[in-house]
Amino acid sequence: MPTSSPHIAVLGSFTSGLGSIELERFADLDSLLAVPAFDVLLLDMPGASAGKLLRKLRIDTSYRFSLIYCCRDLDGWC
Repeated sequence: MPTSSPHIAVLGSFTSGLGSIELERFADLDSLLAVPAFDVLLLDMPGASAGKLLRKLRIDTSYRFSLIYCCRDLDGWC
């Protein structure tokens, strides 16, 4: 049975490959919000910046996501 890969968005400078999974990169929150929802959002930015961005995402009712992962700075925000 074929399985579909998760639709993954990246904000920040995450450059690691995830095998055959394609990543869609975004420079800022506005460009991310201009496209349909993703299954996973990777945040590659300092923890304080990630926290601010997460607060903005929670307020925006037009965007929905299943999972969010912070890729660095485990400082209480991620």
